[in-house]
Amino acid sequence: MSMTEDKNKKVKHNTQTVEAEKEAFQDLIGPQNHCHGCGVENEKGMRLKSYWDGEDAVANWKPSLHHTAGSKDYTNGGIMASLIDCHGNNLAMASAYRRAGRKVGSEPKIWCVTAQLKIDFLEPVPINQTIHLRAHVLKNEGRKTWIECQLSVNNQLCVKGELLQIEIQRND
Repeated sequence: MSMTEDKNKKVKHNTQTVEAEKEAFQDLIGPQNHCHGCGVENEKGMRLKSYWDGEDAVANWKPSLHHTAGSKDYTNGGIMASLIDCHGNNLAMASAYRRAGRKVGSEPKIWCVTAQLKIDFLEPVPINQTIHLRAHVLKNEGRKTWIECQLSVNNQLCVKGELLQIEIQRND
């Protein structure tokens, strides 16, 4: 499914529940991931889970009241930026494993870091609704991966992000 929008900012988005047998990228990467947005070992983090949907990565996440902006009605912009950053980063890593013909999380580990993050806030995001993320790889060039990510609520495009992820070597 492509990431397209029409004049009314409606976004095509598969909001079906992810099948139980599919494993999240974050779970496959393992306990070395302590990220606030997606780390499985971060007890106080948001614990985002990203899954393959064809060539795209998808995720659903519901904010809590402590994720609000100034108003208790809307989600904080930094929270949304973190979700886009983490979702895009995990897609870059999963895509690198896929290009190498390897299972996500297999040794040697592939890690990526964010080199650039551009966020366009289009609509406020209600605090009491499930957030849907859909991202795809725009291109790969050596260690660099460019990602586009959309954040929507009820099929309404609310935030767009563009990321540049760089593969790095970690010693852990």
